[in-house]
Amino acid sequence: MKFRTRFALLLISSFLTFAAANATDNCPGMQCGDSGTSMQGKNKMDPVAFANKRLSELKDKLDITQTEEPAWQIFADKVNAQAKATAALHEKMRAEMKSPNLSTPDRMAKMAEYLRIRSQHMAAMADVTRAFYNALTPEQKAVFDKMHRGRMQHKHGG
Repeated sequence: MKFRTRFALLLISSFLTFAAANATDNCPGMQCGDSGTSMQGKNKMDPVAFANKRLSELKDKLDITQTEEPAWQIFADKVNAQAKATAALHEKMRAEMKSPNLSTPDRMAKMAEYLRIRSQHMAAMADVTRAFYNALTPEQKAVFDKMHRGRMQHKHGG
């Protein structure tokens, strides 16, 4: 498969993983998500709830048929599992980084490990997303691409 195709699928599939992970981050000076719910302080959104909201929006827009439902369920289950795993990893990393006894080299090593695990999660999501994507009609693929392209560009200021 061409690098561009792999990269595009990686970006598309990473949206839900990053969305779930970033749901636990603060968004200073702005609202996160379409609901206007601040992700700061006591209003911090649950990453699994955030992923489920995005999945619901995606399923509605794609108009998933009964034939496509098994592929959708596999995809949705993996997204939810990734949201839970990413949230747990994020919390673990946050707790480890607060340690006053952690040296700079150890902190960097922990960050590198965190990124390695996140990369593995993203690669796994790319495979699941590809399988789901291949089950869609050309029209659904266009909707899927448009939804994720817009969110990725908005998220990264593009």
